Amino acid sequence: MELLTALGVDWKTFIAQLVNFLILYWILRKFALGKIIGFIQKRQDEIDSGVKNAQLAQQALDQAKTQQEEILTNARKKAKNIISEAKQLGQIQEEKIVQEAKEKAKKIINSGERQVKVAKEKMILEAKSELTDIITIGLKNLIVEKKDSSKISRQYLESGMKA
Repeated sequence: MELLTALGVDWKTFIAQLVNFLILYWILRKFALGKIIGFIQKRQDEIDSGVKNAQLAQQALDQAKTQQEEILTNARKKAKNIISEAKQLGQIQEEKIVQEAKEKAKKIINSGERQVKVAKEKMILEAKSELTDIITIGLKNLIVEKKDSSKISRQYLESGMKA
């Protein structure tokens, strides 16, 4: 004890300060400490909730990115399929058009050949008709000149039949 007295500690003052501290502690605990701890606990709960919401938002963002990539991948696949189908359809249409054009050309050529054949036959008939007319006129002229008609007729008839 003397040591405490030598250090300048007064027991009466020390006990009075201890009593004052206990009274102040009891008052703060009774009125302020509960509110402060409640406020701190409420604030801590809000922070925990915010962190939890941020984690949920990050998970939702990650899921959205994953879904976005899946959607883009599917869209690219669908686009490639559509393009591929369009190319195939275009090739089929092209082949169909080419085939139709070939058939039309063949019909036109066949029609042209028939027309040429008919025109050729018509020209041959006209030529024979004109030749017959020429022979007839020639025979009439010969008969008029009174030449040996039987010999000349036979020659003209034979040459007309050869034509």
